[in-house]
Amino acid sequence: MLNFFLRYLQSEDKENWLSDKDTPLHGFSWRNGSECDTTGILIWSEPHIITSLTGEEYVVLLMDTQVN
Repeated sequence: MLNFFLRYLQSEDKENWLSDKDTPLHGFSWRNGSECDTTGILIWSEPHIITSLTGEEYVVLLMDTQVN
C-alpha cells in the first residue's frame, strides 16, 4: 500500500496517477505471505509537501514498521 501512496505523491498528474496499471510499483520492499519483510523502521528519505484546498501546507512522511 505504501508504494501506491508513493506513486500518488510522486505523480505530477494527480487525476491520472494510476493510469498505467501495468507499470511495476517501486519504493518500499514487500513480499506476499506471513513472513516479515521489514526489520525495524523504514522511512522514505523524501518528505512530500501537500497543499490543502484552503491553502495550508502539510508534510507527509511515509514510514513502514515491523509488526510481530
